[in-house]
Amino acid sequence: MKNIYRLLFGRFFWIRFSKQLKYKGTWKKGLFHGKGKLEYSIGSTYTGEFFEGSKNGRGHYISSEGYEYVGDWVGGKQTGQAQVNYKNGNLYKGNLRDGLRHGQGELFQVCSN
Repeated sequence: MKNIYRLLFGRFFWIRFSKQLKYKGTWKKGLFHGKGKLEYSIGSTYTGEFFEGSKNGRGHYISSEGYEYVGDWVGGKQTGQAQVNYKNGNLYKGNLRDGLRHGQGELFQVCSN
């Protein structure tokens, strides 16, 4: 049944994959492909580009805990140029590889008095 919905309504309609995940966006061969939005049951969201079912290209992820990532994705991982806003108010602008700060970048820390 999900495949029928994907073929008929895969663009601009919400499809619930499980209790934890729903998707709205474009498809190719039954996979997320192009631009779309994922919503997780815990309150996190991802809006951006997909390639053959994985987050790939530019994307914006907001976690339910207050972490925010705006930047590049490769094969479903946070890799490339990005801006990261941490829950504690710190900000990082620079390169990441597999979700970790890597190479050149700037970390701005909130000073607490």
